[in-house]
Amino acid sequence: MLALSTVFQFLLIGQIVSWLGDDLHQVGMIWFVHEAFGSAYSQAGLGIAMALPMALAALFAGAIVDRFDRSKLLLITDLSRAAISGALVLMLLFMEPNLWVIYAVTALIGLAGLMFNPSVQTLMPEIAGDDKEQLMRMNAWYMSSATVVRVIGPALAGMLLPFISIEWILSIDAVTFLFSAVMVQKMIKQLKSVKNIAPKERAERSSIWKDAWAGLRFLLREPVLGPQFLVLPILEGVMLSMYYLLPILLAANGQNAKLFAILIGFFSLGSVIGITIVRRFGLNNRRGLVFCLNLFLQGAMLIIIGMTTSTWIMVIAFFLMGIPSGAAAISVNTYVQQCIDPQFRGRVFSAIQSVASALIPFCILVMGGLAASYGVGKVLIVAAFVLVAAGVFITSQKAVREAR
Repeated sequence: MLALSTVFQFLLIGQIVSWLGDDLHQVGMIWFVHEAFGSAYSQAGLGIAMALPMALAALFAGAIVDRFDRSKLLLITDLSRAAISGALVLMLLFMEPNLWVIYAVTALIGLAGLMFNPSVQTLMPEIAGDDKEQLMRMNAWYMSSATVVRVIGPALAGMLLPFISIEWILSIDAVTFLFSAVMVQKMIKQLKSVKNIAPKERAERSSIWKDAWAGLRFLLREPVLGPQFLVLPILEGVMLSMYYLLPILLAANGQNAKLFAILIGFFSLGSVIGITIVRRFGLNNRRGLVFCLNLFLQGAMLIIIGMTTSTWIMVIAFFLMGIPSGAAAISVNTYVQQCIDPQFRGRVFSAIQSVASALIPFCILVMGGLAASYGVGKVLIVAAFVLVAAGVFITSQKAVREAR
């Protein structure tokens, strides 16, 4: 058990550092594009560049994850993202900022990282073995650490942005990918020394295209996950669009990057609380309740965000919106890890990413255009009512309501 714990610790430590770099990169780039190009459409374009690779290619990433050694895929993706982030630093140092170059490199970073999360999520049950309690603890540690870092990361970015350039922020991100790669290599060595983790069995091969669509069909026909992921694109599209429109809303109210980072941080803090509530109060055995409340509660908080100009009310709303988000996220992850056939897990996790990302580019473009004409606040209120309507649909599904 000690060796298994060490395996997970290497993975977690590497990811904590890498997540910190990711958050610095994301917040820094969003604010950089806002200041350098200053329009809702430029913000929308950045959001599309971040989301499009996942929407188009995540299905195929899952098929690759189910075919090959997941630990080695983690190493490859870390090294690739470090190289691409470094290349972006050089471009910004020696070229005038070009929006289309930023979009292209942002999309490449997204493509390079597509296999990472499905690989981690499918590797964790192998590390935990048959111990469901250990798997729950690992998920709680992994997801809570991610959300805690996302409290620290945006806040740190908000403090650093007035003093250091975007090139320094991207350089830090590249170094964090390299550190994660070192930790993954240590994890691989430790995995080889643990006798009760068997080598991954390779299923009978078909084309990656067929494997990818098989994973998507399996997801959409699954009675608990299927109905949720018909509406998940709406949730993800609205929420990610909000992040890219938020700088415009804050600037209109005379606020700056510091509050932007604080709001994202409080959302992440709420997510940690949501994850903790699920684990401490046994809600992992009442997943249906978590799934049904998620959209209603997030929609209600989004209405408040769209209506208020008060800093404190906005901070509280972001915190409360994070609680159902975190609770739903860990409930979905553990459901897939415990209830889905292992041969489909990589494709299911990737299909979740792909389905969740399907409407993000469209939502960002539409909401960005509407925000330019009618204002961000009004657009967020309308989007909130769309989330509530999606919540009504989820609640109407018996299999989802009764999910354990």
